[in-house]
Amino acid sequence: MYKDIANNAAGIPSRAGGFEHAADKSGDESIYIDAGTRHFRLQVYERDGSLEHDVLVPSSSDLLELLSTQGNIGAGISNLDTDRVFVTGKLAAAVRERIGGGKLVLPAAAFWMAARDLIELPENENVGSLAIVDLSASGYLVIGVDRSGRLKDDLLLANPRCGAGSGINLDRVLQKLNLRHDQVDGLLEAYLGDAGRKRRQATTVRVDRCGVFSTSATISDKNQGIPLDTALATTLKSEVEKTVRKLPDGFDKVYLTGRIFRWQYARDCAQDLLREQGVAAVVTDAENDQLLKSLRGLVTNIGADNL
Repeated sequence: MYKDIANNAAGIPSRAGGFEHAADKSGDESIYIDAGTRHFRLQVYERDGSLEHDVLVPSSSDLLELLSTQGNIGAGISNLDTDRVFVTGKLAAAVRERIGGGKLVLPAAAFWMAARDLIELPENENVGSLAIVDLSASGYLVIGVDRSGRLKDDLLLANPRCGAGSGINLDRVLQKLNLRHDQVDGLLEAYLGDAGRKRRQATTVRVDRCGVFSTSATISDKNQGIPLDTALATTLKSEVEKTVRKLPDGFDKVYLTGRIFRWQYARDCAQDLLREQGVAAVVTDAENDQLLKSLRGLVTNIGADNL
């Protein structure tokens, strides 16, 4: 039912942000949740601060049941203390309502914390500015910070409230084409990497601003005899470029986050455009590891009661 990815969670960079280090409640488990539109990712930290569980479940899962009774997680949590549950993501409010409590962190605030922590990493000591480009089921978010961790050029953009985020649109496309997620890169193999760059760059993009029309457009292309790989490459490139083009010039490094970037084709399309914009380095964090690390870093630094 859920995927254990605990090995990805080693090391938690954080900034005190002006607060003195506050002692955590070592007597309670802490639970951190990134509540996305398609998936919920949960991290459970034990009393001694060690990571006990790191799981990914569909967003249709009953989190109250999962946290209380299911599998390894429920066995490690005798009494769910909602004051020790910290939630971010598009569906954070719905999660809080279902489990009867929890402390919410707005997605934009969580990404800002992540960007501030990233620019403080040793490998980024010579990076003057960096940006995060997030593309997921719920849509997009683009944020950029300078060396001090402040917003660079006031760059904080997110898609307006809409039930049809980029990933949801792509899910519908794949359902109509009877394709699984793990088949996408295989179908688009000729477009991948250095060998596929010319073909990838020659792929056109759709002019529709709203991705809702991508399903009908892709099916229309297929029905007109356009090869399936060409139709899908056009649709996916369109969704990626629509977001990446919102990033202005002048950033040294970009982190690609969100599960759409699990596809190499999506990463390659983004990197093509970022190279044109003069970005020197591009890193992918498709599982949004840094987001949860930074959220826990905040709680550890200021204390749960001060959040």
